[in-house]
Amino acid sequence: PSDLTFYTAQKHVQDLNEKRFGGHRKWRLPTVEELCSLLKAEPNNEKLHIDRLFESAQRACWSSDLSAQSVQSGGHRSRSAFLVDFAMGDIRIDGADVWSQTRRYVRAVRTIE
Repeated sequence: PSDLTFYTAQKHVQDLNEKRFGGHRKWRLPTVEELCSLLKAEPNNEKLHIDRLFESAQRACWSSDLSAQSVQSGGHRSRSAFLVDFAMGDIRIDGADVWSQTRRYVRAVRTIE
């Protein structure tokens, strides 16, 4: 899908499970470690730090990991999510809280039993 807020990314994964995407129901947002396993030290021809077989539009992806720090935002306390930025080749905490309209991509993974 196109870029999503953290909230809609979670909803997207829930929809994948409800629809049994690929015949499975264990879809989830990946951990930051799982996303980092896709990082390459050197950028590819499209200047992304990921194998060329992955879609180049997905430059930064949400992880399921949230920062331990909470922030005051819009009258409520919230936490920021970690993301992996394949354009920069790094990991960071998104500056906006998880309920903001900041948009990133999703690379859903599934748990195998």
